Amino acid sequence: MKKTVKILCAALAVIMIAASLCACGGTKKNDKPKIVCTALSLYDFCREIAGDHADVVLLSGSAADYHSYEPTAADILEISSCDIFVYIGGASEKWVDKTLAASGNSDIAKVCTMSLVEPLPVGGHDHDHDEHDEHDHDEDESDEHIWTSLSNAVAICRGICDAICKADAENKDTYEENFRLYSEKLIALDAEYRKCVDESKLKELVFADRFPFAYLANDYGIECHAAFSGCSSESEASFEVMASLINEVKDKNLPAVIMIDGSKGDIADTVCKATGAKKLTMDSCQLAPAGTLQKSDIYYNAMVKNLEVLREALGN
Repeated sequence: MKKTVKILCAALAVIMIAASLCACGGTKKNDKPKIVCTALSLYDFCREIAGDHADVVLLSGSAADYHSYEPTAADILEISSCDIFVYIGGASEKWVDKTLAASGNSDIAKVCTMSLVEPLPVGGHDHDHDEHDEHDHDEDESDEHIWTSLSNAVAICRGICDAICKADAENKDTYEENFRLYSEKLIALDAEYRKCVDESKLKELVFADRFPFAYLANDYGIECHAAFSGCSSESEASFEVMASLINEVKDKNLPAVIMIDGSKGDIADTVCKATGAKKLTMDSCQLAPAGTLQKSDIYYNAMVKNLEVLREALGN
């Protein structure tokens, strides 16, 4: 309730600010389409497709923790002046509908990327996934980390491209060509992932951490064991969870234990100390440390590095 009130108060403040800016043309810098994104991966996809023909903005709070993000007054002002709003659409973004409604801009084209793919439930996928998270999730809650699947990334980019082409038909051919080139890169990388898993001695991973890679694991038939499902707010693993992870690594003689970027790695350190396994880090493409947003190919480069981690963790 407090979060909703804060958002609505911020939205009211923005509407007042926006009204005062009307004579100046709001906050748009030029006639290019303005695209606002809620997640780092979506920001990168939009830049790849739009190139120099659109202004792409990542909401400020997205550089911290996507799951606990609340839009600031400045963020809502960015949203109120955008042409296209690209978001995930999961449980962490329940603020979106109210914020868009309060923005005062009914012409915003909305791209809910979760509607472009087949969502998986939190804590599970089509293959065996032994998750130990004691945190309760709604039965209908879907895993938000849809971008960790390369095939999903292609589908998301297709939807983003369609929205940008509609907003700026004059540059449609450029957007379509950018999408074609980028999607070919993603499809080729997907083939490398599939080849890696097919040729691997092992088909199993242990995440001594949270587990935002259900979509990746589902794509390639990898059995995963994790301390927590999704990006659970839980941070302390029980004795039973620790024992289960340690036994899994020992029983299957797994060479590595995985933690995710931004994690303290305490659980992974404990499991590695007890088993002699190596600690590896996979990039979930959620955090945007200082300087990251100026780089190109953020998502693609992260997934290339994740492939190298996967090769080592699967005994290649």
